[in-house]
Amino acid sequence: MSATRTPVSAPAPSGPAARFEPGGWRSWGQRYPFLCSTAVCVVLAALSAAVLPTVPSYDPWAWIGWGREVIDPHLSFAISGGPSWKPLPVFPFTTVYALFGSAAAPTLWVITARAGGLLGLVAAYRLAARLIGAPRWAAVVAGLVAAGGVVVTQEWFYEMFRGTSEPMLIASALWAIDRHLERRYGWAFVLGVATSLIRPEAWPFLIVYAGWLWLRHPRLRALVVVGSLSIPFFWFVPPWVGSGQPFLAAQHAAEYNGALGSNPFLTVLGRGLDVQTIPLLVFGAVAV
Repeated sequence: MSATRTPVSAPAPSGPAARFEPGGWRSWGQRYPFLCSTAVCVVLAALSAAVLPTVPSYDPWAWIGWGREVIDPHLSFAISGGPSWKPLPVFPFTTVYALFGSAAAPTLWVITARAGGLLGLVAAYRLAARLIGAPRWAAVVAGLVAAGGVVVTQEWFYEMFRGTSEPMLIASALWAIDRHLERRYGWAFVLGVATSLIRPEAWPFLIVYAGWLWLRHPRLRALVVVGSLSIPFFWFVPPWVGSGQPFLAAQHAAEYNGALGSNPFLTVLGRGLDVQTIPLLVFGAVAV
């Protein structure tokens, strides 16, 4: 009489070993899409720095110089000259990069800006694909059209590869929406703060969102307070210290913005439309 042997299967890997399984990496990407996307985009941006020039344009050079002035005790922090003040490039990025020396700081910043530009493409794809949902092929097409729409935006390549802040602005704004839709409200608020530290036009939206979080999610109130206070602090205190004028950013923007005519709102709206290509505007109208 022989006993029947039941084949014993090996236990599924767990812990760190599971991360090296294909499903483990996929699970990480699904659970932490923003962090995983950021890591991949930083790697790609770093690789681009090895084969493409990393000379920043005019505005980034000023941010790099201001970052060095923050940490170098032999230099005075003076921002009366140069372009309009933007807090996010300087705090924390170029200030930290200045610790690696004046030769490395420009390259590190350009890598950061390029990673931000790529992140914007990922966010555009995700949002469009999410909006369509099913069938899968339609979601993929919508995502590609959305990402392509960002790419063909006027001067997007130049601004990303030369280190300006606009591609990063696209990334932070779209990822804030993505995180909110995924109910990651803390992340959404932090990304909204980042957007507000690049452009003041985002302030009204963040104020409304902060109020909503305060009422609906009390556990995030400390984050709401710190994030909300950081915006006026970083916009007004550094210019006050560096020039004696807390509203220097607004003054520079008015001086360098060119003539807005008798109706500034319509002029700015027209400039915004000029940034987009006609096919993209048509796609947007059809989608609506």
